[in-house]
Amino acid sequence: MDRLDVKLVRELSQGRNVGLVWGDINPAYREMANRLGVSKETVRDRVEKMRSSGVLKVFPIQVNPELLGLDLGALLVDVPATASRRDLLGKLTLLEGILLTVSHVGSSIGMIFYYEDEPSLKKKIELISKICGATAADFTTIPHPHCTASLSTMDWKIVSALQKGRSGRASRISAELGISERTLRRRLKRLVDGWAVSTLISTDVAPLRGMVVANLMIHYTSQKLRQEADTRLLNDLDEYTFFPGLWTDYSVYSLFLPSIPEANRVLERAKETPGVKTARIELVEERMETYDALREQVERKLRPIQSSKL
Repeated sequence: MDRLDVKLVRELSQGRNVGLVWGDINPAYREMANRLGVSKETVRDRVEKMRSSGVLKVFPIQVNPELLGLDLGALLVDVPATASRRDLLGKLTLLEGILLTVSHVGSSIGMIFYYEDEPSLKKKIELISKICGATAADFTTIPHPHCTASLSTMDWKIVSALQKGRSGRASRISAELGISERTLRRRLKRLVDGWAVSTLISTDVAPLRGMVVANLMIHYTSQKLRQEADTRLLNDLDEYTFFPGLWTDYSVYSLFLPSIPEANRVLERAKETPGVKTARIELVEERMETYDALREQVERKLRPIQSSKL
């Protein structure tokens, strides 16, 4: 993977290319090509190569947690070096609300999950820490865009259909739901523009060759200096960053790096950045996604809406 591949993954990680879910990909490729100053064919060939190799995975669309009365959080736990991280990942994915777990080389596991309120959050962190035998835990909320779109019953049905992966094509979804393809596209565009839904893109570390995936975690000396620090880090790490997680209490930069020595150099550069209090870098060895959790929440939301229409 080169710098253009990294930029393409970063573009796809913005959650706006819903067409990738149902195969309507030409508009997405054209828009990315215009932003990056390359041809649509180049974008198409690069993305398809990453998808066919298994490096890049496209998941069914996800609904904004705000519409479900949920919040998202990220937790990094340090676990005993003797613990089997694969076994721990298997146990964690069985917990309600876990969307993503990431095992790092060494002794830490990161995860993203949803929660309903502060009491449920406290219980979840305690349970995760107990399962992992955590020696330390670092939590932050994950801000998500405010949803400006209201969803009708048909909108929820569209979301449900796309989340279940029933589609493949817009024409098939519209036929299943009894609406025209034009209506489907118009409704979905409104949901995307209003941040009601987004596309999930994931990278698989296993097929990568000659490259490592790393997460750089940054804590700041103050919120006042944070913006300047993030701006500098985004610029310095532009050729490596495929997803900048600029979260509430700390940032996690997901990076494609050419080597472990380069990971060490990146860490030292981050530590020297004004406004950075602490920095640590973790090499990713395995990722497990369980996005069905939010799919179940959508079905719970849809059932009473459908019942009220009877």
